[in-house]
Amino acid sequence: MSYTEDATGFPDELVSPEDKETKEYGLKVAKAIFYHHEKYGSELFVGRARKINEVRDYLLGRQDPDQYKPLAGVDPQTSDAEAFVQGIRWDVIAYATKRINIAVSKIAGMKYKATCDAVDESASELKAEIRDKMKILMESQEFLQEIASIEEYLPEDLSLEDLPSDKDQLQDYLTHTKLFAASLIETAVEEHLKDNDYDQLKRECAQDLIEAGIGAVITGLDENIIPFIDRLEVDKIILPQSNYPDFRDAKYWGYLDFISLSDLEKESQGQLTKEQLEIAKDTREEQNIYLGKLGGYYRSEFEETVRSIPVLRFEWKTTEVETYAKKINEFGNPKLYRKKNTYKGNGKNDKIQHKYTSVYEGCWVLGTDLIYNYRRKHFMERKRGNMNETPLSIKVYAPLMRNNTLVSAGEQIIPILDDLQAYNIKVRHILASPFPNGAEINLHALKAVAFEWGNKKMEPQDLLSFMFQKKILVTDRQPLQGSSDQAVVELNQGIQLQEYLALIANKLGELDEVLGLNAAAVASQLGERAGATTTQLQIQQSDLALDYLFYADRKIFIEVCKSLAILHCYSEKYGKPGRYNRIYGKIGSQMFRENLDLTKHDYSFDIEPLPSDMEKAKFLETVDIMLGNGVITGSEATMLRRVDSLKKAEFELRRLERRRDKMSRKREMEKIEANAQAQQQSTMVASQAKQAELEQAKQLELIKAEEERKTEQLKHKNKLEEIRLQESIKAQAKLEQIEKTNKSITTNNNN
Repeated sequence: MSYTEDATGFPDELVSPEDKETKEYGLKVAKAIFYHHEKYGSELFVGRARKINEVRDYLLGRQDPDQYKPLAGVDPQTSDAEAFVQGIRWDVIAYATKRINIAVSKIAGMKYKATCDAVDESASELKAEIRDKMKILMESQEFLQEIASIEEYLPEDLSLEDLPSDKDQLQDYLTHTKLFAASLIETAVEEHLKDNDYDQLKRECAQDLIEAGIGAVITGLDENIIPFIDRLEVDKIILPQSNYPDFRDAKYWGYLDFISLSDLEKESQGQLTKEQLEIAKDTREEQNIYLGKLGGYYRSEFEETVRSIPVLRFEWKTTEVETYAKKINEFGNPKLYRKKNTYKGNGKNDKIQHKYTSVYEGCWVLGTDLIYNYRRKHFMERKRGNMNETPLSIKVYAPLMRNNTLVSAGEQIIPILDDLQAYNIKVRHILASPFPNGAEINLHALKAVAFEWGNKKMEPQDLLSFMFQKKILVTDRQPLQGSSDQAVVELNQGIQLQEYLALIANKLGELDEVLGLNAAAVASQLGERAGATTTQLQIQQSDLALDYLFYADRKIFIEVCKSLAILHCYSEKYGKPGRYNRIYGKIGSQMFRENLDLTKHDYSFDIEPLPSDMEKAKFLETVDIMLGNGVITGSEATMLRRVDSLKKAEFELRRLERRRDKMSRKREMEKIEANAQAQQQSTMVASQAKQAELEQAKQLELIKAEEERKTEQLKHKNKLEEIRLQESIKAQAKLEQIEKTNKSITTNNNN
C-alpha cells in the first residue's frame, strides 16, 4: 500500500475497550503515531539519527580524514604521490575519546541506593504506634529491667543496649525504621538492578547523554514474568514534542527496530501467515518510503547494508470509558448494568461513566498493513494513589532540552575537533616538508639538470617529487646569465611550528571547557605548584560542571526503581511461587507474597548516593582504627564493613557509640556499686571486729568483775568465816567460861 496522510489520524478514543483491542484499531494507532511524529513529533530522536551518528564518529576519531586534505593544499581526489605529500599521515587523532570515557566514568561511578518507605496515613499511624510504644519502653526501662522482662517488649531489630534514652535518639531510630514490606521491596529492586546489569546500562545511558543529549531505557516483564530493563538507542526513538525534559506528557512512543525474517516469525508466534511474512520481506520500496520520512538516515542504511525488516514497536496511552446504566432491581437496591458508550440514558435510569487510562502496545511492520502482538498491556504500572493513571514504560530524560531543541555536548565539540585535526595536519605538513617555511624554485636551474632515475630522464617536476620523497635536491649549479645558482631558496613565511603547537594546546583547553573537565579531571599535566588541595578543588569543580548529567542519571534511575517495585509485585503475584527464595529465603519469600499488595500503602522512593572509593577507604580506615583501639568488636567491625551507605554507616556508628556509652556508664555504675559494697563490707568487717573487740573487752571486764566479785565474795566469806571462827572461839571461850563458872558454882555448892 502507498503512504497517505488521509487515514493516519488517531482513531476515536471513545469506543469500547473491546473495539480498541482489535488489530484494525491497532493498525490505525500505529499509522497515526507515525504520521503525528512526521508532522508534529520531536526531532530530537530518530530525526537526528544522522547527526547523532556523526557525533559518535567524531568522538571515536572515525570522521572522514579527506575533509582535512585541502588544508595542506591537497585535492582529496588526488593521490598523495601526485601532491608531493607522501610523508603526511592523514589519520585522525581521537582527542575526545579519553575525555568522553572520563566523563562517562564519573557518571557511572556515582552510584545510588534506592530507599523505599510507606508514606500514606495508614503507615503514619503504624509509625505513631511504634513511637508511642518506644516512649513507654523508655519511660519504663528501669522497672522492666528489674523484673527482667524488657526483652519481651523490644522490637526484633532492637537490643536492650540500643534502646533510645532521649528524644533525639528516638527520632534517629524512627528515621531508620520502616515497614517490613518496604524493606522487602528495597531488597527486590536491588536484586533486579543486579540481574539486569544496570551498571552497564548506566554507562551506556551516560554515553548517550553526552553524544545525543538524551538517555532512555524501558522497563517491563518478559515472557517469564520477570522484570527487565533495556537501553533504547536514542536515534531510533519516536516521541511527540514535550515541554518537559522527561516527556511526562507524552501519549505515545515508538522504537524503530530492524529484525530478520526468522525473528519476525518468532516474535509474531503464528499471528502472521506465511503469505504475510513474504509480504513483510518483499515490500522494500514501501518500507524505504517510510524510512525516508523518518529522516533519510536509515533509508540509505537499509538499502545498502541492513537487509532486514523495519518494525515500529509502540505504546499508546488512551482514556478508556466504561458506560453503565444505574437501575433499581426487584429488591429496591441500585445496580449498575454495562452499556455501550453511545448509551444516552433515559428518565428512569441514570447514565454513569467511569474513565481511566490504559496503555496499548504492539508492533507494526513498516510499509504494510501487518501488525502483531497488539493488545492492552498486561502489566500496567498503576500507582495506589492514582489508580486511574498509568505511565508509559519508557524512562527518558533530556537535561539540555529547551523549546524542543537541544545541542548535546558532543555536537558542541565538533568544531573544536575539526580545528584540532586541522592544526595536526598542518604540523604534519610542516614536519614532512623539506622547506616548512616555504621556498622559491628556480626552474632554470632544474631544467639544466641531466639526471636519470630508473632509466628515466627526470624533468623538473620529477626532481621536485624526488626532493619531497628522498629529501635530496639535484640541481645544476652552473649559473645562467642573470640567475642565481640556487635551484630552491627557502623562505620565512606562514605560521611556525611552535605557533601551531600553542594553538593545539589552546584548543584542548576549549575542549575540556565545553565538556566540563579540567587538567586534574583528564589526568593531564598540572603545574609544578599544584598541590593535593588544588587538585581536589579542580576535580570538585569538574563534578559541578557535569551536574546536569548527574541529575539526568538520577532522574532515570529513580523512575526505573519505581517501575521495578511495581513489576516485582506482579512477578510475585502471577509468577512461579518460590522464584525469589534466593533473595529472601523460603520464609521471607512467603512473607513477601503475603505483604505484596501495594494497595495497602502508598510508597515513596528516594535515592541516596553510595560512598565513593575514597570515602569508602576513609571509612574502612576509621573502622580499623576503632577496632585497634578496642572501641568496637570484631563482629561489629565486620558489620560496618558491609554497610553500603554513608547515611546508614553514620546511624550504625551513632548506635554503637550509644551502646558503648551505655555499657561504659553501666560498668562505671557497677564499679561504683562494687566499691561501695566493698567499702560497706570493709566497714562491716571493721565494725564487726570492733564489736568483737568491744565484746571481748566487755567479756574480760565481766570476767574481771566476776573474779573481783568472787574475790570480794571470798574475802567476805573468809572474813565471815574468820568472824564466825572468832565468834565461835569467843562463844567457846564464853561457854568454857560459863562451864567453868558453873563448875565453880557447883563445887561451891557442893562444898
